[in-house]
Amino acid sequence: MDNSHVEPEKICKEIYLNFEYGEIKMNKSKILSIFLVIFFLFILSSASVFAETDAQMRTIAEPMMDNILESIKNRDRNQYVKDFDSAMKMATTKKSFIETCDFIKSRFGDYDSREFYKVEKEDGYIKVIWKAKYSKAEKDVRLEIFLKKYDNKWLIFGILFT
Repeated sequence: MDNSHVEPEKICKEIYLNFEYGEIKMNKSKILSIFLVIFFLFILSSASVFAETDAQMRTIAEPMMDNILESIKNRDRNQYVKDFDSAMKMATTKKSFIETCDFIKSRFGDYDSREFYKVEKEDGYIKVIWKAKYSKAEKDVRLEIFLKKYDNKWLIFGILFT
């Protein structure tokens, strides 16, 4: 069938979506309406990630960081992964945890203290950052945890010591 005679305006006005049991015909205004509804639902669901204030996120993150630092000091892998998401728990084997403890100890020394620095809200997650003092480090060590909300619970999906 030759479609060269079809008017472009007509093609633009209607879009056909093929489904198993026939065709559904939609005009541009219906498609635009559906797109806008989906877009606003997406925006609202993304905004809920950031419903918590920086102060609230700090309140959530402080005990998590306390746990991480205490677990490293005591070399307790089970306690260390307590607030991790499932992927981080699976990735943190006993061996990798011990290697992490050894690396932090050799590079930075013993943990002394920390000071809250800031909360950064990224695309779909939140990063909480502290400046820490370690016995071997001449400068502050930056501690970061990356948090994501899973089923209304904030969990760690990343940790960074730099």
